[in-house]
Amino acid sequence: MINLKQFLKDVKALAALPTSKKHQRFHLTEYPFDLQLLTASPLYRESRKQYLSLGGKFAGRVSSTMRSLSAQDLFKDEIDFTPSAAEIIWFQKHFKDVSDPEAEFVALSRFNEISLFHEQNHRIIWRLLPPPPTESADLRRYLNFAESLVVTLDLALGDEIGAKLSPVFERLKVIYRRGGQHRWQKKSKQDYRRYLEALLCATYFEDRKSVV
Repeated sequence: MINLKQFLKDVKALAALPTSKKHQRFHLTEYPFDLQLLTASPLYRESRKQYLSLGGKFAGRVSSTMRSLSAQDLFKDEIDFTPSAAEIIWFQKHFKDVSDPEAEFVALSRFNEISLFHEQNHRIIWRLLPPPPTESADLRRYLNFAESLVVTLDLALGDEIGAKLSPVFERLKVIYRRGGQHRWQKKSKQDYRRYLEALLCATYFEDRKSVV
């Protein structure tokens, strides 16, 4: 569990990362560290481009973790996110002026635990897969397979960002998986693709065990 001291350190580190104006057209201004990720990761950029090209939209509305996980329609091409980037940066710079920094930190964390990369990839994958089956057991397997594909992309994003920065993005819940800590990424593209395929299979069969 991240604490206040680590949170402040992580926010300062990510805010200092370089950004590029050429990615501004894909940038969600108030989604925390979005432009930093667009600048650092071709995979992150490609996911955003594909989601927007499908007509996908984002809505900057205050959204708790529970509401995001329970109320949002995974098949709807609109994703809510809490527009909190300016608040997070302000808090990192002025936390000593806040009457209860710990309470503020907890509140900010509660409303910033959803990765837009993960959510938009779900919408993209629905378009690539056949229509979902109607029988309940088949539908569970279908949803597990889709989730496994999305989790594999989370892992690939962590690898692309690297061992130094991916844990920082992960702690702040901007991404869901850290990476860059194994030797597979340093091998050929073909070998790395096979590694991701193995992760996909392992994730799918692990998920199936929980619903069979």
